[in-house]
Amino acid sequence: GDSVTLSWESSVEDVKSYEVLVSFDRGAHFRSIGKTKGNKIKWEAPADAAGSKAIFQVVAKKKDGSKTPSLMTEEALSVVENHR
Repeated sequence: GDSVTLSWESSVEDVKSYEVLVSFDRGAHFRSIGKTKGNKIKWEAPADAAGSKAIFQVVAKKKDGSKTPSLMTEEALSVVENHR
């Protein structure tokens, strides 16, 4: 699959790390694509995802152990394209 760099802005304070999740079934199920301390992550899109609609969610993990998930909006919906 293709490599994609995902980036985001966060207003959450005292963030220890972020976990980025992806769903290919309109948000019914998510799977982790990785963790980062910054506001971007590189993702290798699966080859079988070409043409699929993916929803990404970012979960901010705060220093106190609490978690704050991103809001699910239409902006989170992306189409995974295969550029061969």
